Amino acid sequence: MKVTYNWLKDFVDIPWSPEETAEKLTMAGLEVEEVITKENYIEGVIAGKIISIEPHPDSEKLRICLVDLGTDRKNIVCGAPNVMEGMMVPVAIPGTKLPNSEIIQITKIRGVESFGMICSEYELGISDVSDVVMELKGSFRAGDKFISEKFQKDYIFDIFITPNRPDCLGVIGIAREIAALSGQKIRKPEIKINESPDIGENFCIEIKDIKNCPRYSARILEGIVVKPSPVWLINRLNSVDIRAINNIVDATNYVLMELGQPMHAFDYNLISGNKIIVQPAKENEEFITLDGIRRILDSNTLLICDNEKGVAIAGVMGGLNSEINENTTKILLESANFNPLSVRRTSRKLGLSSEASKRFERGTDPEITLYALDRVCQIISESSFNVKVSKIYDEYPGKKKNKKVSLRIDRTNKILGTNFSEEEILNTLKNLEFEIKKDKNIEVKIPSFRHDIEREIDLIEEVSRILGYERIRPIINLKVRESAKKSEEERYLDRFKNLFMSLGFNEVITYSMIDEKFNKYFDEPEKSIFVKNPISKEISLLRRSLVPSLLNVALLNFNRGVDNIRIFEIGKVYWKDNTGKADYREENYLSAIAQGKIENPMWKDKSSNINIFFVKGIVETFLDKIFLDNYKIFYYDKSDLKYSYG
Repeated sequence: MKVTYNWLKDFVDIPWSPEETAEKLTMAGLEVEEVITKENYIEGVIAGKIISIEPHPDSEKLRICLVDLGTDRKNIVCGAPNVMEGMMVPVAIPGTKLPNSEIIQITKIRGVESFGMICSEYELGISDVSDVVMELKGSFRAGDKFISEKFQKDYIFDIFITPNRPDCLGVIGIAREIAALSGQKIRKPEIKINESPDIGENFCIEIKDIKNCPRYSARILEGIVVKPSPVWLINRLNSVDIRAINNIVDATNYVLMELGQPMHAFDYNLISGNKIIVQPAKENEEFITLDGIRRILDSNTLLICDNEKGVAIAGVMGGLNSEINENTTKILLESANFNPLSVRRTSRKLGLSSEASKRFERGTDPEITLYALDRVCQIISESSFNVKVSKIYDEYPGKKKNKKVSLRIDRTNKILGTNFSEEEILNTLKNLEFEIKKDKNIEVKIPSFRHDIEREIDLIEEVSRILGYERIRPIINLKVRESAKKSEEERYLDRFKNLFMSLGFNEVITYSMIDEKFNKYFDEPEKSIFVKNPISKEISLLRRSLVPSLLNVALLNFNRGVDNIRIFEIGKVYWKDNTGKADYREENYLSAIAQGKIENPMWKDKSSNINIFFVKGIVETFLDKIFLDNYKIFYYDKSDLKYSYG
């Protein structure tokens, strides 16, 4: 979600710099991933001086201007009536991207090559004056970068919005957060619409699927002239990476970004029967969307229809058959609320995602449809004369009551470890537009745009993030109980481990379960203990010795080029109990494996291989360290892999 610093200031007085604002938002849970500075110049626009002017050989209105660009002189074809020799003008050289998204290239205009463009204020995004080129005043020299106070410097915040905060997918939502953080009041645009009662008298709306379309609102506008949008609107949309199209589409896109409410405009003269019907599509119904692609719908797709055909896929994209075009004079404005699950399912099935669907999928505010509708009408009316606006048509069969949640001040402070006052907590919630009712208990009415607030703990989280996590004092409340001390057996096992590590061995920890195929070389099958419902065959038996597990570790290391291996493990082994006291027994055993050289050889020196005498020395040293002197060492024949257990 991109939003500009100046756009936010239209809604709230910000007491911080752009960098401080980004930090405040991030700490409140709205992570600002990047702050982009929009400078007071356009890269690629330079000052140029017109040296001479010649008539175009193939046009009476066009002229060929030889322009000094500082490092070179180039011919530029221009049709403005006010160009004159010696005039200093702004020139967009090839490769420049203008505010209206046009990229300047070297082109031939009626057979004459033109190197760039001499710009008007409209083309530079400064004003709506487009019929004459801009004259540069002051100390500009040919080739200077065109820097002007008329370019408003701004800062663009690229904010990561988590899925549970769709209310912040509009400028007003971010501004609401800043107002709460700073203690300021939020300002909403005042809207006044002069309705014409004679417009759209026979129009009506019918919702056949209330579950997936709880609300559908509309207005009809007459006297429309489709034309380029005013400069301020183009600049705002460009700043958040939305391409300007025309004054109607741009107005709906502007409100989408400003309020987070998707809008759509239909050419009313292409709507049959003066009626909008919201209903499921027919199975395998064909529909061509605005991008010109023919799509096959199913009965789970919600379709906006007139009396004869579908005109839009609800919440996703409009239809080509009702698109606004240069001949449009009458439009139908849609502002609706759709079920997030329905929109998400349709968007995924069709592989079609849009700015509108992204918002509907997360859940939009059903109570903002009328305000958004009027806001679009206001913007269109300001840029066009003699526009007539109908009354509001609003069907709202799926209206729900706002949730109410009780809040305890003492509980809030106990969970957060704070001592916030009641006034501080309640003012914080009020600034976030929660309604507070105080009686015996505090009851908080949740705004319709906050779908994420369900329980008291959610309100407590709101208090903590707005008042600041840094105000929560760290408290260490750790009590160590006597039962945490190690048992005598555990202390002995730790001592054994330390002794073996001092003898140059590394401890390994392996699973207590082993592979049945591997185990047959070390055990008698009838004595094996099988695991019921094992995850895999590799761990289907409880081990009766540590040796199979250690050999697996040794093999793994040997296959990876480790020649000198000394490992040990102290772990549980299991066997059937023949005493009758229990079905099975388990005890801790110690086993070790040594392989390779007795010492790590240097590059020139040689070292003896590990042999029985080395192993015997290790065992005797270990037993001596634990003061065990009554022992006997048994030697097993290497051909006899099986040995007795227990």
